[in-house]
Amino acid sequence: MSQQQRLFSRYSASESFPKEEQHVINDINDIDRTPGGNFLSYPEKELIQHYVSKWQFEPLVLDVEGVSMQMPKEISVTHTSNWGNQVTSHGVEVKIYYPYKGHPILWETKPTSSHNLRPEGIIQDNNTSCSGYLILTLEHPSTRSQDDIKKWHDKQLELLQEYVQWINNDVETFNKKLPNVVKSAVQARIKRLVANGELPTFLDIPLNPRKDMPPYDTAQVVDIILPLRPTIPTDLEPAHHITPEIYELILKLIRHVGRSFERTPRPYAAHNEEDLRDFICSHLNGYFEGRANSEAFRDKGKTDICIEANNRSAFIAECKVWSGPAGVDTAIEQLFGYSTWRDCKVSLIFFNKTVKGFSSLLDKVSDKLSNHPLKVRVDNATHCDQGEWRHLFKSNDDPGHLITIHTFLLNLYYPSTVFTTPWMNLCGGPRSSDNRGAI
Repeated sequence: MSQQQRLFSRYSASESFPKEEQHVINDINDIDRTPGGNFLSYPEKELIQHYVSKWQFEPLVLDVEGVSMQMPKEISVTHTSNWGNQVTSHGVEVKIYYPYKGHPILWETKPTSSHNLRPEGIIQDNNTSCSGYLILTLEHPSTRSQDDIKKWHDKQLELLQEYVQWINNDVETFNKKLPNVVKSAVQARIKRLVANGELPTFLDIPLNPRKDMPPYDTAQVVDIILPLRPTIPTDLEPAHHITPEIYELILKLIRHVGRSFERTPRPYAAHNEEDLRDFICSHLNGYFEGRANSEAFRDKGKTDICIEANNRSAFIAECKVWSGPAGVDTAIEQLFGYSTWRDCKVSLIFFNKTVKGFSSLLDKVSDKLSNHPLKVRVDNATHCDQGEWRHLFKSNDDPGHLITIHTFLLNLYYPSTVFTTPWMNLCGGPRSSDNRGAI
């Protein structure tokens, strides 16, 4: 707005805000801006936050304390004389600047509550943010008293504040409805995409075989060099994942390490979760390398192995010493607490070090996984060896977020093992308080 004009008149709030709700829904369903694969790759909660933040209106705030005035400028003004004639005389132009914040289109929108009087002004908005200046302009003959000018200004300000309050009431109503509008549209699109069988499109995380390692499977060399797919244009951050083939290869390597543990349990049974995690992690990094020859697998926390991209996990292996059936629930709850990409591949690795009847443990783990409230189904398409299970789970916070969990139960029980640390074995046992410092 560059010329003084009637404010709160161009659009109608009663018509424009309902149309805006439809624009929100159209944006959520825009397959060019956010293709189905990319849409499904994000948690429902994150999608809702994104669209609410994008479409909510910032209400108008008029900064009365920050008001300033341009130096009065001498001009010629035309006005009506006491005898009703149009005359031209010397006059003064006064411009008063009020800083404001809020969406500039609101200055042009008629509130649902209004009357025939409208304030007039110029809106000078900042194109890079929801802020700018409201300019009130008064042109008057030099003979007009200062008291008359002050009365005019006070009346204009009172009218402005009245309309700002009215349009902000409409904004508040829209912003309160927006989360439910977005949630319904997001859930409807997720449901539609899942029903149509549309799979997410991801950016593959490169995991390359180390050049100094012999082929793991001499009968069948697996090509696992993954090109980075071009990014699909979208206003959401691209998602990442590891391919199902690499997931299977990782599980194969974990299985190989686990069988080594089980064949010679005595040296491994003396170690804690963190040490056992490190054995598996070093074995995986002995075969794979990440970007720029860095380690592909990193430890995170005390018992986790992960592959990360942009501070989110694309693969997690949670290592736990068996402490009872309740530990299964705890481990699954932990997995859903991590910041992950939507297609995160997951493995749970339990180590049995204390229970002699391993077959009874197999039944307990199987029952616990099968009857878990977040379990969706068993993955019958995948053959699992004894001591392994694969299930599809749903997130408690985001039912549309599904995660495949492959569970290992490794038997490290050794009947004559006295569970000590390697340091204890080297020192001949733990130091007591009576011989502290002796070896």
